[in-house]
Amino acid sequence: MLAKCIGVDLGTANVLVYVKGRGIVINEPSIVAVALRDNSIVAVGREAREMEGRTPEAIQVIRPMRHGVIADYLTTEAMLRYFIGKAVGRFSFVKPEVVICAPAGATGVERRAVQEACEARYNLIIGDRTAEEIKIAIGTALPLEEDISYQVRGRDLITALPKTITITANEVHQALQDSLQAVVGAVRAVLERTPPELASDIVDRGIVLVGGGALLRHMDRLLTREIGVPCYVADNPLECVALGAGIALDHLDLIRRAMPPQEEWAVAL
Repeated sequence: MLAKCIGVDLGTANVLVYVKGRGIVINEPSIVAVALRDNSIVAVGREAREMEGRTPEAIQVIRPMRHGVIADYLTTEAMLRYFIGKAVGRFSFVKPEVVICAPAGATGVERRAVQEACEARYNLIIGDRTAEEIKIAIGTALPLEEDISYQVRGRDLITALPKTITITANEVHQALQDSLQAVVGAVRAVLERTPPELASDIVDRGIVLVGGGALLRHMDRLLTREIGVPCYVADNPLECVALGAGIALDHLDLIRRAMPPQEEWAVAL
């Protein structure tokens, strides 16, 4: 049996797979298309994303990861099997050693917030994909002095006909307030539980932001202002978790030694 070491960043928006010796070989959306007739998998990743909002009633496009946690275990398992099989070779005889990282995220909450803002202000219904595109294009964690706008196409809530509106970055900022404050609160909660010596190191060196949320315009400035600790966006925030999982593969003994007893994991889960 051949052995392969794999690191997986199981994210709300994307799944990245790191294979030791090859680097990141998979970077695809965390989306699965399922046939409702028999619950079979129709498409995964990029192919499923292209189907989002365009499928017949017999096919449902699912995002099995929500708010950084697994919302649909069976679909997540099928998605992981597909990505890992694609990464190592579907027909290879392998016994992989896998490190999976699933950082907490608010991507689904932010998408829904943008959707609700469009419905409330413009009577416009938009899908998850469009909401994500708006957040990426003009989303901001702080108000902009020079506002920018984005054209959005959707369905009118009243007439049910296609409609195009223009939404601004500051409107999106207002929509994201609850999600942003939840992130600030989570960071504060972690710092409150941090040992004094480690907290001192954090104050001296600052906080490095990784993941897709780090790309939200001025996210580092918001956290610096609210937390009082310098915050910086990593050079390549989207790949940092997967690369870190890959590095962890070289230190599995240390990771196992630091893990809590099995009964504690059972309570946590």
